[in-house]
Amino acid sequence: MKILIFDISGEFAHFRKFNTTSSPLTYTIPTRTAITGLLGAILGIGREEFYGHFLKEKASVAIQVLNPIRKQGYGFNLINTKEGMYRIKNRTQVRFEFVADPAYRVFFSHSDPELMNNLKERIEKKNFTFQPYLGLAQLTSDVTFTGFVDATLERSGGNPVDVISAVNLNLCSGKKIEIDPDLKYTSAIMPMEMVIDSDDPTVKPPADGSLPKNRKTTEYAEVIYETSGSTVKVMVDSFINVPGHGNILFL
Repeated sequence: MKILIFDISGEFAHFRKFNTTSSPLTYTIPTRTAITGLLGAILGIGREEFYGHFLKEKASVAIQVLNPIRKQGYGFNLINTKEGMYRIKNRTQVRFEFVADPAYRVFFSHSDPELMNNLKERIEKKNFTFQPYLGLAQLTSDVTFTGFVDATLERSGGNPVDVISAVNLNLCSGKKIEIDPDLKYTSAIMPMEMVIDSDDPTVKPPADGSLPKNRKTTEYAEVIYETSGSTVKVMVDSFINVPGHGNILFL
């Protein structure tokens, strides 16, 4: 299979956890849904449309940590603009959690060769339809082409496999992972797939182009990775070997 490889990085990232409210916490790696949103921005696919283009049956995503994970918190003054920019009365200070100096490598494959080639060309030339960002529009991302390679699906033969990417534990079997006491692991329940609920007639697409209100998450999974970017040794039936990089598992 063909794998498109590119790096995303920036000063800060914020991938909001679905179960936080007043003080937004962040996942320390981008969710699969955040990556597909970033790809939709690069390609110029509308927010009502890109969910269908990146369903798991069509698109595969793996994420590797490049910079050691480090988080910082900052307070922001949020303002109520519903009455107009010149009638601002209410201000609320909220503390946001961010990933500092984030850098990730993304491995991407798609069943549509035309979409793959279009995406490859746009990333190579940095010809983005919309500016990609790391979770929030203020946190712009640098996207760098790394490679376009042929990868192979391989069987583990019952042996543990060293994987360079974040691991969806639903793909593992038996003991699942082998813990190295000298490494630091973290895990989180993350959304895997999101769709537009077209059966909800009460919700109309936002006229201002903001995120659709009738989005719904159809799959969650526990994802584990090593915080400095070291490999994770897992028990899986099969894995993807990417020449020059290592073994990956799609989320």
